[in-house]
Amino acid sequence: MQAQRLSDKIAQWKLLAKGLGNDGIIALSIDDAGPALAGIVNDLLLACYGPRFTIEVRTQTETAKGEAREGFEILMHDADNDTTKDGSVMSGGRKSG
Repeated sequence: MQAQRLSDKIAQWKLLAKGLGNDGIIALSIDDAGPALAGIVNDLLLACYGPRFTIEVRTQTETAKGEAREGFEILMHDADNDTTKDGSVMSGGRKSG
């Protein structure tokens, strides 16, 4: 009886740890922040540069096996040149073009 109660407690703590970990609340927070962040940045870009630049925030990336997993990627779209660049390879002062 005591062993079963301990086993149940361990299972509950493991479930709580998973929910509070990278695949739980953290992943949901990142998913929720992506559209809001993109909206703010796109409003700023529109005010500064007109409709030329927009960003896209992706919170899911694809693994080599083609499966989706949590991630964070920012893509910069340039309407004048019809190009898209990964934000991780651009420096803060870099200009597109």
